[in-house]
Amino acid sequence: MKLTEAKSVNNLAYIRWVESGMHEAYDELNDSNRELIKAYVAEYPKAKGYKAWQGIIDININELYNFCIDVVFDGSQESIDAIMREKEEFKRLDIAEAANGFTLAWT
Repeated sequence: MKLTEAKSVNNLAYIRWVESGMHEAYDELNDSNRELIKAYVAEYPKAKGYKAWQGIIDININELYNFCIDVVFDGSQESIDAIMREKEEFKRLDIAEAANGFTLAWT
């Protein structure tokens, strides 16, 4: 699946999750997150993940469990350096998202 298609599928899954009452363990959204990450890695092979209060993580597309990554970003050294320089955790999430990335909502 191409990245643009994966984003559309993920957006629809998110909308359906919200409309259904934002219940826990909404498999459609969680599964679409995994597909979105895989499509992103296919387009950005150096992609990295960011997990709040853990830091930058390598993405293993074969082991994508719920809540494993908060933000996926391009993995450029410039982005990594900017994230590591930032002391405030939530600003780190913003930097990662600005680096051609996106935030994931897991349930």
